[in-house]
Amino acid sequence: MKAKRPVSRIYLGCESYKEMGEWSLPAGIAKTYGDLLNERDIPYRRFLTGGYFKNFLVKYAESNDMHKKALRLSKKAGRNTEAKRHVYMAQCNDSYWHGVFGGLYLPHLRASVYRHLIEARKLLDPTKAFADGYIEDINLDGYEEAVLSNNELEASFLLKEGGALYGLDYKPSSVNIMATLRRRYEGYHEKIKQAVYGNIADGTKTIHEMVIAKEEGLGEYLHYDWYRRGSLIDHVMGDDVALGPFYRGKYFEPGDFVKEPYLGVIRKDKKAVQLSMERKGHCWQAGKGLPLTIRKDVVLRPEAGPLSIDYALNGAIDGLLYFGVEFNFSLLGTGGDRFLETGGIKYPLTIKDTLGESDRLRLYDPYQNVEILLEWDLPAPIWTFPVEVVSLSENGFERNYQSTMVMPVWAIDLSKGSWNMSMRLHLKQVQ
Repeated sequence: MKAKRPVSRIYLGCESYKEMGEWSLPAGIAKTYGDLLNERDIPYRRFLTGGYFKNFLVKYAESNDMHKKALRLSKKAGRNTEAKRHVYMAQCNDSYWHGVFGGLYLPHLRASVYRHLIEARKLLDPTKAFADGYIEDINLDGYEEAVLSNNELEASFLLKEGGALYGLDYKPSSVNIMATLRRRYEGYHEKIKQAVYGNIADGTKTIHEMVIAKEEGLGEYLHYDWYRRGSLIDHVMGDDVALGPFYRGKYFEPGDFVKEPYLGVIRKDKKAVQLSMERKGHCWQAGKGLPLTIRKDVVLRPEAGPLSIDYALNGAIDGLLYFGVEFNFSLLGTGGDRFLETGGIKYPLTIKDTLGESDRLRLYDPYQNVEILLEWDLPAPIWTFPVEVVSLSENGFERNYQSTMVMPVWAIDLSKGSWNMSMRLHLKQVQ
């Protein structure tokens, strides 16, 4: 400081290199901005700064969830230095953004963030057995979410969007088994066809300019989700829906429950905490919205045990409707010793099929040290497929596994009265 005196006062913004400014923009605008930067002889190019880094928290709800969880835990940690250390370790910026380098799109990066956040949470939990719950705007979007927790689990529900379970922390293994990612359009998807059929980029191009594909046919995996990938997603479908269109997100759903708000109420006593979620919605038939009510009660007891879910459907619906409860489990990958099991048969996590009628399924992931058992009391066929995205990395376009979708589907006739079903979600460490 003595040798080099200050030239002037300066205030630094939230800045990065120009490509980061491009990636933080909404997908359609990012493409326009990228095309503009590639034009020659642009006057005043240095003023084209693109977007703002924190827009990644708007662009990707999954990034915002991690960020806001870190803020809550940092505040709660206070002077607990060990808990604060884990919160700091969860702040590695690579996990919160996406561009050429994968970032948020890499499941192991999200898993690392959640591992440290869960470790911090465990240090702040009561030492005795407990079960608690609250309703609060935890992701700061202006709408309330619901949270249930005990010594083993912390479950987060998106009341404004179907009452979906969008986070489930299993504390013994420090893993969020629902750290999923929605399939969404990215500006660089326009280059997929060029990447698949073009030649490998010449050595004069940078990683920001290369158009390379790591496998043929990646365009066949460009499907986009119209809702967030979570669990306890309530699908009210007609008899014309099949697994293929559902997988591609190209089908008509006559029920208005997936993205619509549920009313949530929490009740507590010494034995358990219960979250009741209900929506008085509709099933659309022949241009008419027929009244349909879905209620789901989620119960969590102190210390350990399953997450219990009880469903009730009521409505004046003509004929059969098909009701599916969608779950998405993030297992980091499809290979190795991981598997899905139902009806005594083990399947790879790459399977896309309608499995036979059953009342349970098991998912096994020794690498995250978690075994998942999902049970229900009314047998049903199970739809399943891997949720995969096509993203951009240093090596070009590639297909990345994000989660395994499983959904039991029931044919329901409400003309005979209400329909009721119970589910149990058990988690345990791998033996």
